Amino acid sequence: MRFLATHPVNVGKILDSSYRLLMASYSKLLVYMFASGINEIFLNDLIEKVSASSFTALLEDPQTSVSLFVGFTGYYLFNCLCTAGMTYRINNITHQQQDSLLDSLKFSFKKLPALFFAAILYWLAVIVGVVLLVIPGIYLMFSLNFCFLFIILESASPYQSLKASHQLIKGAWWRITGIYTAPSVILIVLILLIAMVFSQFFPNDKALEDSVTNFLVAFITPYFLVLGYVQYHDQKLRKIGSDLDTRLSN
Repeated sequence: MRFLATHPVNVGKILDSSYRLLMASYSKLLVYMFASGINEIFLNDLIEKVSASSFTALLEDPQTSVSLFVGFTGYYLFNCLCTAGMTYRINNITHQQQDSLLDSLKFSFKKLPALFFAAILYWLAVIVGVVLLVIPGIYLMFSLNFCFLFIILESASPYQSLKASHQLIKGAWWRITGIYTAPSVILIVLILLIAMVFSQFFPNDKALEDSVTNFLVAFITPYFLVLGYVQYHDQKLRKIGSDLDTRLSN
C-alpha cells in the first residue's frame, strides 16, 4: 500500500494519507504512546510543584530548583526519545521495512543529542519571537517545526535542521499551518468534551481526570507526527518542482 504520493497533492489527499498511515502504524506505536502518557503525568506533577511555589521561594531553595530543572530536562529528553522512535517506525512502515521495538530504541538514542539540542534552539527562537512581537514567535513555531524530521530522516545537525525546516516551509507557511490547525481544533474540542463528561462521573477525583486527559493527549499525538511526516514529503516534492521550474525559466 502506497502512503506517500509521487507528486504534490491537495489538502484532502494529505489528510487521507495521514489517516491511512496512522492506522497502519498504530499497533507499532502503542508502547511509545503508553510511555508518553506516563511522561505527561510526570510533567503535570512538575507543573503542579512549580505552581505551588512562588518564584522567590524557588530562588531561596536551590535544591528544589535543581530537582525541578532535572525533572523538566528528563521529561523533554524522554519526549525526544519517543518522537524519534515513533517517527522511525512510521518511516519504516511507509517504506515497507521490517523493524523491532529494540531497533527503534537504538535509533532513538543515537538521535537523542541532536534532537535535544535542536529542541533547545527551537524553543529559544520561539520564545524570543514571542517576547519581541508575538507574531514572529507564532511564525517560527510552525516554520521550524520540521527540524526533527530533518534530524531523524536526513541526519542533519541541530542548526542545519532548523535552517532546512525554515527554507522548506518558506512560501507555504499558511498552507501548512492551516493543515495542522483544522484537526488540532477538532481534537482539542474532543478532549475537552471527554474531560467534561468524565468530571461528571468522577467530580472529586482531579488526579484521575488529569491522568485520563494526559493519556488521551499521548494517544492522539502520533496523528500529528504522521501528519507532519506526510506534509514534509509533500512540501519537498513542491520545492523540487519549484526549483526545477526556476532552473528551466533561467
